[in-house]
Amino acid sequence: MSDPITRRRILSIAVAAGAFGSLASCGSDLAIDWNDAACESALNDAENINAFAWFRDPSGGPKRLGAWSNDEGLAFVEVLQIKGAKRVAAVGVSRVNGADPHESARGLVVELSGDATERLSLFRLYAEQVRGQGYRPQGDTGQRYLYLPWKP
Repeated sequence: MSDPITRRRILSIAVAAGAFGSLASCGSDLAIDWNDAACESALNDAENINAFAWFRDPSGGPKRLGAWSNDEGLAFVEVLQIKGAKRVAAVGVSRVNGADPHESARGLVVELSGDATERLSLFRLYAEQVRGQGYRPQGDTGQRYLYLPWKP
């Protein structure tokens, strides 16, 4: 096992096995019908903003992703960046009025890295997150973007 080539092969196999294993899903999960074209369209829409800028901007009041607080959302975006996201945008941003006025985003579009280790890390986090929202995660097919929806 001291041979570096053997270690790399074992690591490659383990990474590939982990990628396939992390995408198992329940049959009742909803599909996410967002491909690269849909993500690019959302990124070109006026209702999107850089997620870091959005969470840090005090105007408009607190920002929310589903039930997450402003701080929880910002922390999640920071984790995405640490794991290798090239860009994270809040999409479908709208104002919620009433007893608890705030801004809410329909979801996040994450621009993926080309690095295999970073992609695997992002896909694992993505799979965990979308399953928690009741969606079936997509596998890595070489796409440029991931869409992470949030239920209000």
